[in-house]
Parts: sequence; C-alpha cells; structure tokens
Amino acid sequence: MNKRGVTLVDSLVAAAIMLILISFFAQIMAVAKKELTASEKKLIALYEARSLMERVRATPFASLPGLQGEKIKVVPIGADAYIVDVSVSWSANRQPVKLCTMRFNQ
Repeated sequence: MNKRGVTLVDSLVAAAIMLILISFFAQIMAVAKKELTASEKKLIALYEARSLMERVRATPFASLPGLQGEKIKVVPIGADAYIVDVSVSWSANRQPVKLCTMRFNQ
C-alpha cells in the first residue's frame, strides 16, 4: 500500500463523484428556475384577476352584464343578484387563476 500520495484511481473516483454532484445541482437549479418563472407568471395573473375584480366592484349594479367577456362571466341568480367569475389563464397546461363574488342590488 502506498502511503506517500494519492493514486490515479483515487483521483478518478473523486472526479467522478464531483461530476455527479455538479450535474445533480445543475438539474436542481434548472427545475428551480422553471418553477420561479411559473410562479412569476401566476402572480402576474393573480394581479390581473384582482384588478378585474376591482373593476367589477366599481361597476354599478345595473351595468354588470356589460362586463361579460372572455375573462369575466356574469350570471344572474335572481332579480337582485349576480354571481361574477373572473378567470385569468397564465399557462397552457395549468389551471387558470379564478376569483368569484356575488353582487346584490341595494
């Protein structure tokens, strides 16, 4: 047994372990970046949905049906009430951000 230094086999084993660890952390970083980007897109969609819901809140009751569109759905549930759904898509393969409220005529 050689006690004077590191053998070539020791160096190769250490290099292989380092290569495995580096590739593992590179994959983790790639997944983390992808999820961060998705999170940012979802947050932007949430802000848009909140903005649309504030628009619904500021609209007079009689004008609510005029808001009906791609992102806003207004459903009457009686003479004095509407259910308003706001839906904002943020990714093709993920569920949209949805908010819902009821408005009553006072």
